[in-house]
Amino acid sequence: MLYLFSGVVMLAACLFYKRSQRKTFSVKAGLNAELMLSHENIWILYNNQFSLCSKKLRVCLAEYDVTYTSKHVDLIETGSYENISRGFLKVNPAATVPVLFHNGNPIYESHEQLKYIVEQVDK
Repeated sequence: MLYLFSGVVMLAACLFYKRSQRKTFSVKAGLNAELMLSHENIWILYNNQFSLCSKKLRVCLAEYDVTYTSKHVDLIETGSYENISRGFLKVNPAATVPVLFHNGNPIYESHEQLKYIVEQVDK
């Protein structure tokens, strides 16, 4: 009985620790010039095929003929919750999609991303 109790306590402690490592917090909408992540392409879109905001970004990028790399992020529908993984939280601490990167800098919130695309393409 003591082994079972200590096992449950260890499991709970492990789960609590892992959860504490995945804290999310809000981010300021628009371009975050302070954060620069390594990038292989000029435009990278972290998105999900079922996300309405992701769809409107993909349509906008297609309308403006912007070549981009699409990175699919699994959400609740798959059960993998990739959007709260440690790796994705480095991309977007708010754990939301879409996230658009331009030259390694993230742009948060889809309405700001749309405005940013228009501003960059119409230069």
